[in-house]
Amino acid sequence: MIRLPPRLQTYWQHHDEWCCPLHGQSIKIPAGHDRCYYKDCPSRRPSTGRPEPVLSPPVVVPKRLPRPPVVAQPRPVLSPPVEAPVQVSQTTPKRRGSHQVSCAFCGTTLWRKPSEIKGSTVFFCDRNHQNEYRLAQERAKQTESKT
Repeated sequence: MIRLPPRLQTYWQHHDEWCCPLHGQSIKIPAGHDRCYYKDCPSRRPSTGRPEPVLSPPVVVPKRLPRPPVVAQPRPVLSPPVEAPVQVSQTTPKRRGSHQVSCAFCGTTLWRKPSEIKGSTVFFCDRNHQNEYRLAQERAKQTESKT
């Protein structure tokens, strides 16, 4: 029998398995086999040092306590939902770095960035107000020119 250094000698992994470390990855062999699985491997099952079987205590599963019975709660009778009137905000939300201006037609408070204000002195909250304002201006000019 060949005498191998201790790191290459076979050893017991568990009570039921022993290992042969002579291969790229050491292989586990059942305790009932006498020799290594590989064809020309000189390894044999270790004769001494077999660990005792580990008997784990039985697992005690705690019993579940019975659930208390579910008592059905009476549901309250709800009145039909009343729709609250929707209030439309008359101001637009402020944006960071913006300035407060008001609509020339309806007076609603608006917040505009400096780049939108540049060069303009009249502001509108929507396109319809702008069109109505321009038409009113034109009518005023026409009535002035007739008199």
